[in-house]
Amino acid sequence: MLGYIVHNHSWPFGLVFCQLIMFLRGLGLYASAFLLCAVALERCLCLLRPVWARLRRPSWAVPLACGILWLVATILSAPYFHSAVLIVKKGSYHCHESGNFTMGLFVTETVGGFILPLLVFVGSNLAVLITIRQAAPSTPTSSTPSNARRMTRMYHVLFFTMLLFLTCWVPYFVCRFLRELSAGKQDAMYKRVLTATYISLFLVYIKSALNPILYVFAARGLGRAIKASLVSTIERLFNDDSTESIRRKSLKNSQM
Repeated sequence: MLGYIVHNHSWPFGLVFCQLIMFLRGLGLYASAFLLCAVALERCLCLLRPVWARLRRPSWAVPLACGILWLVATILSAPYFHSAVLIVKKGSYHCHESGNFTMGLFVTETVGGFILPLLVFVGSNLAVLITIRQAAPSTPTSSTPSNARRMTRMYHVLFFTMLLFLTCWVPYFVCRFLRELSAGKQDAMYKRVLTATYISLFLVYIKSALNPILYVFAARGLGRAIKASLVSTIERLFNDDSTESIRRKSLKNSQM
């Protein structure tokens, strides 16, 4: 891509590679968005429904969900094979999207690759933040300082994860929108928007590389939070069972 920009968007690799690059770009966008949402939902389920997520959920659920996400991403990316065309300008070839497919792909990409994943991602992270905040002890204990540090660490990681998602994805879709508005004009503004679109695409790739690093830092604090939530849920279930058993015995004795 860098060589493509440096050589004034000249494409020397032929139509097949142009179609392949377009397909892989779409596949990377959709798969990255879907898997990021899956991670956010998994984190949310582990905190909100720890017993089901850790003990009752079938072992095949996660591989099946990942397979479905990759399949959907592949299906949504398939039209990029037909949208890729080579255009001859001033004796050089340029790899572009066909005008017949651009608007449909733009709407699908914006809704399926940005708006819906954004709602799922932000909603799941907000649910996690609220759950962690509610799980914090109301009365100070000897472990309160360490718990406060872990909570602060989790807040920072989740905040930077959402910030990274917004700062790396919003510019690309803004540039895509501006590109659609200036399509067909072929003026200096269109060339600048086209260059900005390719540059913003690198932000999407950078986000995919930085997300695992953030989750590695979050793994320790998140694991403890999930463990504490699981233990508290199990204790609450046992306490409810014990209370119900005592109530039944008391009722039986009073009837005798």
